[in-house]
Amino acid sequence: MDPITTEITSYALGKFADRMIDQFRHSVIERWSRHRSQEFIRTFASAVVDPTTRPAQVESTRTAILDDDRKSEILFDSYRAVCLSRSKTIGPRAIGLLTARILAEERLAASAEETWFQVYELLSDTELISVYDFYSDAFNKARIENHKDYKLQLDTLTIDWAHEDGHFKSDVDRSPFNLHECIGSWAGKLDQLGLITTRVREKVWDYGEDSERGIDEAGTARRIIYEIILSSADEKYTLLIKQAIPHSDNTTGD
Repeated sequence: MDPITTEITSYALGKFADRMIDQFRHSVIERWSRHRSQEFIRTFASAVVDPTTRPAQVESTRTAILDDDRKSEILFDSYRAVCLSRSKTIGPRAIGLLTARILAEERLAASAEETWFQVYELLSDTELISVYDFYSDAFNKARIENHKDYKLQLDTLTIDWAHEDGHFKSDVDRSPFNLHECIGSWAGKLDQLGLITTRVREKVWDYGEDSERGIDEAGTARRIIYEIILSSADEKYTLLIKQAIPHSDNTTGD
C-alpha cells in the first residue's frame, strides 16, 4: 500500500472510530445504563413509599434518604452494582428490593446480603430465574413432598443429586462434580460465591447370596452419592428474585 493510500485509510479509520465512540456512548452505554437505573430506582421507590402516602411525606422520605450520609452511600453502592449488572431487568430490581430492606432497617448490609448483591449483579436474567426455580423446587420437595432425596435439617438442605453403584473392590470416582456442567452456569457461579457446596459420600453394605435375584455369591457393595448442599438462610434472597421477575417474560433476556 502506497503512502497516500495508507494516509487516507488511517484518516477514514480514525473518523469511523471517533464517530463510533460517540454513537456507542449515546446508543449503547447511556441507553442500557438508563434502563437498568430506571428498573432499580422504580423498584426501590415502590418498596420504600406506600402508594397512599401524601406528596409531602414522599418528599420527606426522599430527602431523609439522600441527605443521610450512610443511606446515600448504600444507595450509591447499589447503583454502582446496577450499572455493571449483567442482568437487564431482574438483577437491578432485586438490588432495589434488597437495598430498600437494608435502609428501612437503618443498618449496613450483612455479609450474606453482600454476597447476594453479587449474585444479582453477576447473573443474567435467565440465570436468576433458574436460581429461583431451583431453590423453590428443592425446598418444596423437602418441606411439602417429603422427597427421600431432599433432607432439610436445621438450616441445611442436603440433596442426594446422583449416585454411582459398584462392587466394593471396583474403582470409583470420588472427585466432586462440576455444578456448571451438571446443572447450569448459574450453579457454577453460586458455587464460586460459596452459596452452593457439594459433597461426595460413600455407603458400603454387605449382601448375601440370592438365587431368585440372580446373586450367585455373597459380597460387598458400594454406592458413591453426590450431594448438593443449600442453606435455608438463602431462600429469602431467591424470593426477591421472584418479586423482581416481570409479569411478561419478553422483558427479560441475557
